[in-house]
Amino acid sequence: MNHSLFDQEKQTLVPDLVTYLTGKHAEECQQRAETRQPVQTFAAFARSFLDIHRPAEIFAASANVGIVFDNGDRVVVCPNEDTTGMVNTSGAVLLT
Repeated sequence: MNHSLFDQEKQTLVPDLVTYLTGKHAEECQQRAETRQPVQTFAAFARSFLDIHRPAEIFAASANVGIVFDNGDRVVVCPNEDTTGMVNTSGAVLLT
């Protein structure tokens, strides 16, 4: 199952939102040398991360929608959609 889409501009895969936040949480736990990653710490991390890193742009991606955060990272909202190579940037809208 593919949880990403291909970003033609950066030539990288764009993860879905849950995969992205899980990875960011794991990085933070690793930096603090934590071995346990309970759901409560993930939920608190996700809230804090999304409070700091706000959506700067949205884009259409096949049967999905993507978000570009103000730190430049790109994600798609819905997982389990094989959207490889299916980016439609004509629907991008700047959020303020």
